[in-house]
Amino acid sequence: MTVRVKILAISASLLLLFAVVLVGSVVMQKQSSDKVAAIIDFHLPLAAAIADLDVATYEYELGLEGVNKVYGTTVILAEETHGLAQHAIEARELDVVIVAGKSEPVRIFELVGRAGEVEPPVLELRDLYVEGLEAYRRQGWDAAERRFAECLRLRPDDGPAGVLRGRSVGFRAAPPPDWDGVWRLAEK
Repeated sequence: MTVRVKILAISASLLLLFAVVLVGSVVMQKQSSDKVAAIIDFHLPLAAAIADLDVATYEYELGLEGVNKVYGTTVILAEETHGLAQHAIEARELDVVIVAGKSEPVRIFELVGRAGEVEPPVLELRDLYVEGLEAYRRQGWDAAERRFAECLRLRPDDGPAGVLRGRSVGFRAAPPPDWDGVWRLAEK
């Protein structure tokens, strides 16, 4: 085999390798684009619908911006906004809070998805959480802790269940005086 044939063989091999990498890159980019498009298709219409409904509750919703960080959620709705959107969305009640700088408690909800389009395991998690929340509100700390622990077994990264499980454990050790079921947030 001459040097010229060897160089041509190596060049052909490199071109083939380049083509494989290029095709793989295009396929991966397409998959990523599809995932981003799916997220946009899901969240933008919901955000727009909520924004349309949010005229009456805008002032209070602004106070809830930092609450997502506390509960480890993406979209939290005040009770009034939830009431206006409940025909179009699935949500789970998270808590009743008083945001720093406000004096009135508000029931808050996590946006779960579009009505009728939420997977059964997510609805099961929501229902378990509601049972835990009911026990939490009536100071049934053991029952609340068990329900929130079940939520975490279903979805270990569930922020709201982790937060309320932690509170339930703490309240079992040192029950809060004058419990009214309202959590007071120190900061917005």
